[in-house]
Amino acid sequence: MCMARVSIACRLILVLAYAAATNADEVLACRDAAGLLWFTDQPCVNAVPVPISATSVIERHAPTAAERRTLAELARKPAKPTAKTPSTIRDRDRACEVARDGLEALRHQRRRGYALSESAKLDARERLLRADYDRHC
Repeated sequence: MCMARVSIACRLILVLAYAAATNADEVLACRDAAGLLWFTDQPCVNAVPVPISATSVIERHAPTAAERRTLAELARKPAKPTAKTPSTIRDRDRACEVARDGLEALRHQRRRGYALSESAKLDARERLLRADYDRHC
């Protein structure tokens, strides 16, 4: 029931937007044979007119001096590199290798055995290494 209301509301909004964009004179609400409600600008059986309210228009103003300064500052800031350059790929591969090696050394240490007092430190180190591995590998 709730989804049907949302669907009807969405259709009404789309038809009203279409009507405003095409300068349609009226929007009609019609029910089809299955009882579904349709909104259209074309005549239909048992059509009920839907009132169209005036559309809102947002007036654009010239930017203030403070806005122009902010835009100029943003334009001067260097863009963050988005493409993976060979150096960033190399750095990532190296970080991945370090994390993988660290996890392997941690596994060996746990197999060899460790004191109970070291358990919390090893768990924390493993969490950090796994986070690095997930981030870089």
